[in-house]
Amino acid sequence: METQVKKLLKKQLKEEKKKLESLRRQRNILLNDKLPPIDVKEPLDLIKLSLEERIYVKMRNERELRGKLHAFDQHLNMVLGDVEEIINIVEIDEETYEEIYRQKKRTIQMLFVRGDGVILVSPPT
Repeated sequence: METQVKKLLKKQLKEEKKKLESLRRQRNILLNDKLPPIDVKEPLDLIKLSLEERIYVKMRNERELRGKLHAFDQHLNMVLGDVEEIINIVEIDEETYEEIYRQKKRTIQMLFVRGDGVILVSPPT
């Protein structure tokens, strides 16, 4: 019985040491203000870093999207969640011929974005 208790305590001590070491590494990163190295070998690796994060997508036809990136492929087809779509509209006043800028916004719970309409992908601004 006593040896089982010792084994259990050793196992718990080992797990606690692992947690402590992980916290020390995180603290050292924060104190040194250095980020861990990021292995980027091709452009889509940068987008892979944004999975499950909010991103900004500029689309053709003056459309902008901000949402959480759930999935993407090599064609930049994407699945976004909790999306805010902004459509920039330019109208010309028929009397004064001045340009009138308007924005139309809407919220979409889940959205599939076809990659051929994507111009730019970045963290949200």
